[in-house]
Amino acid sequence: PARGCPNDCSHNGACLETTCYCDRGWSGSDCSRPNCQDLDDCGEFGVCVGPNVCRCRNGWQIPTCYKTDNCTSRGVCVDHDRCLCERNWTGDKCDKFSCKNLDNCTGHGLCVDIDVCACDWGWTGSSCAIPDCPLVNHCSRHGDCVAPDLCRCYPGYDGKDCS
Repeated sequence: PARGCPNDCSHNGACLETTCYCDRGWSGSDCSRPNCQDLDDCGEFGVCVGPNVCRCRNGWQIPTCYKTDNCTSRGVCVDHDRCLCERNWTGDKCDKFSCKNLDNCTGHGLCVDIDVCACDWGWTGSSCAIPDCPLVNHCSRHGDCVAPDLCRCYPGYDGKDCS
């Protein structure tokens, strides 16, 4: 062991007589203090916890604890982890199209552009609110489609397709 050096240079450097020569990423008289010189010392929003390893405060991002841009370019960060989205945008990061004017596709579709829904199978209409009955011949025009491929027949008609 290196007798003349404090703490054996903490196993993070080499001892020459009584002086520690620290490995890259370590500093201090006994090489016990990590440094993050290659990362601008973690900025003011982080702490160096290992050689060139920063632990950042919430809302700041490694490697150098810079400000996260979680709101893309369609929103404003109002807290470290909360976005206020511009009109027509939604989602935690303001990265999803909004279909608010279409009742968010009524739960029967996916918003694929601003106020444009791609409807699930069995649903139609601009907001995917209208059930479709293609497999039962659209209720043979003798009933109302009340759910995907489910008909409510007019009086005098019955069967799965109201024929």
